[in-house]
Amino acid sequence: LKVEDASKLSIKFTDGSLLSLIANTEFKIANYQFKDGKGSYTGELIQGGFKAISGQIAKSSPGTSKVKTPVATMAVTGTTYEACTTEDGVAFGCEQGQVTSTSDTGSALLSEGNFVTANFSGDFGEITDSPPPALEILQQETADLETLGESSDLESTPTEGEEESPTEG
Repeated sequence: LKVEDASKLSIKFTDGSLLSLIANTEFKIANYQFKDGKGSYTGELIQGGFKAISGQIAKSSPGTSKVKTPVATMAVTGTTYEACTTEDGVAFGCEQGQVTSTSDTGSALLSEGNFVTANFSGDFGEITDSPPPALEILQQETADLETLGESSDLESTPTEGEEESPTEG
């Protein structure tokens, strides 16, 4: 998915997850499988930023919902979380629940209201309770995500005969 300048994109998945991409973001849905209340999800942030609210996959199948970034992989456990690329690496945030970001050189466990940055070598900075500037901007641009999730315009249910089939890509 590629979001151009002065645009944004919000998606509601069949498990109830919400994903909001800000302008100038490239994001890949590498894997999405959901059936009978269980599944797996792997997203990949290539550049830009996103905010997400996890759905049934992260809540019912712990460890199967992940987002890869240029510096680390986020493992999501029933939460509201965000990430944004910066000039120096990636900024990560957790608004609710828990997220573990793991790189080749370390990891950071984020709980509600925690933020951390990691450089392109995968080294994490100090976990703080204040978002870095890149995430402050992202939070402003995605502030309507919760209300979008309540909108019937975003309902995504399979039509008759359509399965909630695996997506690989």
